[in-house]
Amino acid sequence: MPSSRPSHDAVNGQSHVPRELLRQAITHRVVPALLGRAANGDKARVLPGESSVLALAQHILSESIDPARQLVRAQLGAGVSTEDVYLHLLAPAARVLGRHWESDACNFVEVTWGMGQLHQLLREHPLSRPAAGTAAVGQVLLCPMPGEQHTFGLAMVAEFLLQAGWLVQRQQFASQAEAVVWVKQHHVHVVALSVGHTDSAAPLAELARALRRASANPRVALLAGGAGLHASQTPAASLGLDALAEAAPDVPRLAAQYLQPNRIAKS
Repeated sequence: MPSSRPSHDAVNGQSHVPRELLRQAITHRVVPALLGRAANGDKARVLPGESSVLALAQHILSESIDPARQLVRAQLGAGVSTEDVYLHLLAPAARVLGRHWESDACNFVEVTWGMGQLHQLLREHPLSRPAAGTAAVGQVLLCPMPGEQHTFGLAMVAEFLLQAGWLVQRQQFASQAEAVVWVKQHHVHVVALSVGHTDSAAPLAELARALRRASANPRVALLAGGAGLHASQTPAASLGLDALAEAAPDVPRLAAQYLQPNRIAKS
């Protein structure tokens, strides 16, 4: 025969936890935690869906930016954070545009126009910045591999770096020699390279060696990321780099990791 449910007094009498301690734990820990969740809405993270990405990719090809602008505002109004608009709406839309280019669904003029619209949307929704008067963490050079033209990913990386308190220099170099001259003349703490082509491993390693030899900062940290490296299994050290970044938010974290006090030299 199943046992009957213990009485209220029996439970209290058998408990090894004094009732007053239990009351205090509920009052000072459990309840505040629940109230905190309620205040924050205890909501799951809201992300744009695939349909929104495809719609934005279509909108940015139109003559007016207004439909794309309205879509982004609607996502923000629905609770999507600015960071997630970057990572899960604008960036995927750029990749859709890239696939359209590769499949000849869009021509050069259309792709250039669409990417210009994405840059405009990025400028209209900047990430937060450190308070005025806050000292900069350090200086970063952002650039694509010499000769490459893609800059949207770098514009997004720049936003995350600026939010984290870095000073950012963005440059495009026509050749390795031009990049080498620049780092010889400008003191930066970090160089972050964007790699768009899958066959860029050898040129990247050569560039990394040249930048280290020429850098005005002998302790410069070299990072790289981009679609051209995503499928590669080559370790960062084999490319002459300090680290590889998987996504835009990784760059400030990696940059800070390699910006130790003994690495910083005054300009």
